[in-house]
Amino acid sequence: MMTYRLSEYPVLARLAAGRTMATRLDVRACRRLYALATAADLGAMGPEERGFYDSLAASEPVPGSGGPIAALQAQVRAAGFRRMPDEQAFLDDLSGGI
Repeated sequence: MMTYRLSEYPVLARLAAGRTMATRLDVRACRRLYALATAADLGAMGPEERGFYDSLAASEPVPGSGGPIAALQAQVRAAGFRRMPDEQAFLDDLSGGI
């Protein structure tokens, strides 16, 4: 499985801070974290990170979300940025917690 280094994507690294201690994430984790991105985050992305974000947004859906990043972002916004029901399990999975 391919993983991506957080150090190559500053906005992704900022979104991951405090949520995981991982330094590399798989595509599923990247999509889930990018779903938390705000308009300010999108504006702060350099061209390389924006290309990566756009490629994830246009690719296969996040498992359980029913759509790509944009659909998951809409779900998060509609929930008023409250915790998602599966968030703790997702964060535990990212950090290797049990």
